[in-house]
Amino acid sequence: MDRETFEKAYGLIDDISESVDSLLPSEQLADLRKTLEQLGKALGSRYTVEFSIKVDVFDREREAALPMLST
Repeated sequence: MDRETFEKAYGLIDDISESVDSLLPSEQLADLRKTLEQLGKALGSRYTVEFSIKVDVFDREREAALPMLST
């Protein structure tokens, strides 16, 4: 990815990151957080539950993905 394209994408990725950061602790996702907590308890201390949001940009010419965001 050339620098100009990366800079365009990076600004939008930053917007996505900010949206995710404000949405995750919100009341809208309270049920999701509760269910994830229940899952962790059901699995026991051996396992950890992880919820993540990932944005990759796939380059069709190179047939490779470029990770842009992982939270």
